[in-house]
Amino acid sequence: MKTKYVFVLSATLLLVAMGCSLIDSALSNVTGTSNAGTVANMWPDVPQMGGLTKANIGLPLAGQVAIKAMSQGNFEFIAFTTTQTPQDVLNFYTNARMQAAGWTAQDTGGCNAGSTSGASGEPGGICFFVQTTGAKQSALFIIIAQDAQTKQTQVFFARVYNPATPTPQK
Repeated sequence: MKTKYVFVLSATLLLVAMGCSLIDSALSNVTGTSNAGTVANMWPDVPQMGGLTKANIGLPLAGQVAIKAMSQGNFEFIAFTTTQTPQDVLNFYTNARMQAAGWTAQDTGGCNAGSTSGASGEPGGICFFVQTTGAKQSALFIIIAQDAQTKQTQVFFARVYNPATPTPQK
């Protein structure tokens, strides 16, 4: 139940964030996030859909704030664009495909479609998966939006790391 609540809250914040491109553009120099991410390549345990091209676009500011708040700064992201539709991206990142790569959807349902920019109604969506390795847990957000001008689909992958819980000393 708690995971579902965190997902719904996070998804809402991130979808709203996709509509905040003006704020993001104005503040990107201040926050230092105008690059294409914090990693050079997709993580090997995340399936990469064909047709994705690494892009020099930053994660929207509100999305950064939400993820940083949840992760205490332990996150990485990478951005891509594609000519495929947001629905094509959602259709690729199925629960079965992600589970085969070691990720589970738990209570979140995996991927959910929705408008990413409110009244203008550009299509998009968000996916949320978790992975547990030993005492460490990672969360993966896939944020999908369509650029209103270029009609290209933007795909952001944000990975949140929760450090291992220390073993109490006796």
